[in-house]
Amino acid sequence: MSVPEEHASPARDAAAPAPSRPSAAVASASPAASAYPAEFARRELDGVRARRVALGLPFSACETTGRAGLSISGGGIRSATFALGVLQALARHGCLRHVDYLSTVSGGGYIGSFLGSLYLPAAARNGTETAVATPPAASTAPGAAQTAQRVERTLADADAPPIRWLREHGRYMAPRGAGDYLYAVAILLRNWIALPLAGFALTLVPLGWAYWLTQTRQDAPPTRRTASAAR
Repeated sequence: MSVPEEHASPARDAAAPAPSRPSAAVASASPAASAYPAEFARRELDGVRARRVALGLPFSACETTGRAGLSISGGGIRSATFALGVLQALARHGCLRHVDYLSTVSGGGYIGSFLGSLYLPAAARNGTETAVATPPAASTAPGAAQTAQRVERTLADADAPPIRWLREHGRYMAPRGAGDYLYAVAILLRNWIALPLAGFALTLVPLGWAYWLTQTRQDAPPTRRTASAAR
């Protein structure tokens, strides 16, 4: 007599192979591989390795990504001011050179662009020379360590010319000082006076026009009605 399906032997159930499931590593690796091409990842890793070797920072051959990244969020001039303080603190402690990746957005992009400009030659920053992108292998030159030291010294010095320039031009509300504040107050007073007058005029003109129409109709002589009554 055959055994019903629901009363099958446990040993037979255990011997049956379990349905195969894709591993989590394979499932998670596929979107990442398609989102970031392997060629870009290889070039990026070559650049990180070359920069770290030039600066004398540890980086083994088996590592597939950089070791440290810095992300600066948005928030306008407040975000840029806060991020500048973070960069200055990292520079004073010699930790800025350990950052391999930089990600910025909005106000963070403002200070991120400023940081990137510090790595350019002085002639390129002043506009007298065009900055040319160099391949990752060029960062192995001895000048890479000198550039990193120069950037950290500039950020660590609160009176450095680039820092003073950034602070002077960061006052977008009043870049020229007290004169801009007086100009802003004059515009505010003008708006307080002009806008109510303009609103009053826009309201008064339609009302006056409507009143004039009603008075014109009341004052018109009823000539046709009088003539009809006389007949």
